Amino acid sequence: MVDKNDIVKFMRDGFKKIGGSTAIIGVSGGKDSTVIFALCIEAFGKQNVVPVLLPNVVYCDTDGCLSDKTLGYKICKYYGYDNPLAIDVDDIYFNMTTSLSKSFENCGLAITEYSDMSILPRLRMTLLYSVAKQYEGGRVINTSNMSEYMLGWFTRYGDSAGDIAPIKTMYVSEVVELGKQLEVPVSFLCEPPRDDLTGRTDEQNFGFTYDEFELYMHNEKGVSDEKISKMISESNWKRLSTPTYYQ
Repeated sequence: MVDKNDIVKFMRDGFKKIGGSTAIIGVSGGKDSTVIFALCIEAFGKQNVVPVLLPNVVYCDTDGCLSDKTLGYKICKYYGYDNPLAIDVDDIYFNMTTSLSKSFENCGLAITEYSDMSILPRLRMTLLYSVAKQYEGGRVINTSNMSEYMLGWFTRYGDSAGDIAPIKTMYVSEVVELGKQLEVPVSFLCEPPRDDLTGRTDEQNFGFTYDEFELYMHNEKGVSDEKISKMISESNWKRLSTPTYYQ
């Protein structure tokens, strides 16, 4: 059973070890960053937490365009940050992908969907570390959870980076439980995570639910076991330490 007091203590002790005094967190509007945002405020005090919005248009459909900026602002305002730091990544992303596409074309290559998906998380992490340099003891908070990590649903050196990782050993259900203990509004905890290109939810991309994944990890058989096993196996390389030659 997850206990918020244990995690708050871990955060405070961990910050001392890494010389941290200001928590820098990218607020996406998803449950993970929202719960960690609330956790940081409780652990370090509002004055020592800097939420950063890194919005882009997530997807457009017949009802209009959804931007992660809208949810991010709503969450920041709820916690008393009326004017949070916001860095629009659309132009930077466009320039990067345009330059990359042109370079690929010159070599007879075409940029793939997977290349696009990797750029945004790494771009955001680069900007978060730039923000951290503006503050004494600025340290970036990792927002990855165990479910994403085991399924390989993360970008190396992107959303998997950070200086301290409070929920990396927690399944999605445990993150939700932690959020309830921190009195995070239910509407924030229910927001389904989506990818940056199509607006599909994680579970739509997987073809199974996070609940099914947790049952699998607890050795309970289900109809999606083969899909889950395949995702874990194919992403195993992302969880390995970098092979390093030592003289």
